Amino acid sequence: MKYKFFQLFSIIILLLISVSCEKIPFDDRNDYLGDWTFTTKITEFNTDSIGYLFQDTITYQGTIKYGNEKNELSLDYHNGTPLIVTLGENGKLEKLPTNYCSGSFSNTSTLNIYLRWGGLGAFVTHQVYGTR
Repeated sequence: MKYKFFQLFSIIILLLISVSCEKIPFDDRNDYLGDWTFTTKITEFNTDSIGYLFQDTITYQGTIKYGNEKNELSLDYHNGTPLIVTLGENGKLEKLPTNYCSGSFSNTSTLNIYLRWGGLGAFVTHQVYGTR
């Protein structure tokens, strides 16, 4: 009789513990947060009367943090100015600055982004490769 009471009591305690625990939903962004090393190839081009071409490659120790909205990430990849993007399916980055931009995580430790701004004969591109 004591054994059956102990079994019943144990089951009730386990049910109470499992029901009372707060459930924290999994957030896909967690896989990508933290310190990253970003290598960025910068190209600036202008076809005005003088013409202008500038190219440089920089390495920057940055971070990826939560953004303010759901599925949003804040990428500090260059000069402390964050790039705010949305994490889509399969690590694809969405809501980038222009339609000419693209980016995705290849895995949880590799990131590739292509950013382009400009028009009318002038543009700036950032080709970003991030690792951790």
